[in-house]
Amino acid sequence: MELSSALLLDPAPLPARPSEPRVLYDLGLSLLAGLGLGALAALRVEALHARLETPDDVRRGLGLPPLGVVPDFTLVPGADGPSDPSIAAEAYRGVRTGLGFLDPERPPRSVVVTSSEPGEGKTATAVNLAISLAALDCRVILVDAALRGAAVHRALGLPPAPGLTDVVSGRASLAAAIRGIDPTTGGPTAAAAAGALHVLAAGTPAGDPADVLGSPRWHDLLRSLAKRYDTVVIDGPAVLAAADAALLAAAAEAAVLVVRGHRTERPVVRRALARLRAVHARVIGVVLNGVDPACGYYRSYAYPFAA
Repeated sequence: MELSSALLLDPAPLPARPSEPRVLYDLGLSLLAGLGLGALAALRVEALHARLETPDDVRRGLGLPPLGVVPDFTLVPGADGPSDPSIAAEAYRGVRTGLGFLDPERPPRSVVVTSSEPGEGKTATAVNLAISLAALDCRVILVDAALRGAAVHRALGLPPAPGLTDVVSGRASLAAAIRGIDPTTGGPTAAAAAGALHVLAAGTPAGDPADVLGSPRWHDLLRSLAKRYDTVVIDGPAVLAAADAALLAAAAEAAVLVVRGHRTERPVVRRALARLRAVHARVIGVVLNGVDPACGYYRSYAYPFAA
């Protein structure tokens, strides 16, 4: 057997530099991989902490001051049931104090209490804030303007009508529609009683609440109430549930947003704030409601707000 002869066409060139490792190339890939993993980790953390849980979350995530922290009363140790008046009164005195510190020399005369979505505790906040303000011997009226789902009259044991819609439509006078609540007991009393909290219920159901709350007669009524009372507290509908909330917030001097701690997500609250700011509503702060009193931050933040 004969082997064919091999012919050398070109000599193998000597490499000018090592082919491995490619330091700059590897460093670039490592940097890109690290940035990608870091971004994924940040998104993961953001997803885990999408809900507003602490007052610091409110400050950083929304850019608004927390006016107070209200616990989930069913979880408060030593409470006599979910409606323990002493614990509730203390919590809402904290909200009252937080509201008073915002602008002590020029406090808002009319305040809408609203939330992003239903079920966050806006009605309970409006009712208890009004009672707490009236306990200071201030002239306070609580107005139920959540006309699609009025709840103030049920919370206070009052008849639903006559009320706001009846006054605006001219079916009833304001004097006939106002009811009284004793701020020390939370029970009904004569509207003429000294120190009574005045309440204007929602009234007879209206066809389209937006027609009522967008009417000149409602604006005239609100201006009249703001002159007669030190504070007008308005329970409004949830911002993302009805257009009425934006109408109310635009008409009032200020708006307070109630956020359910550990449940309401930041993007939801930001959408609600964007809707309020689109009508130039003045959102002055947030009440963080329904928080777990066992959380480490609760005592740190709740007690300094208390009066």
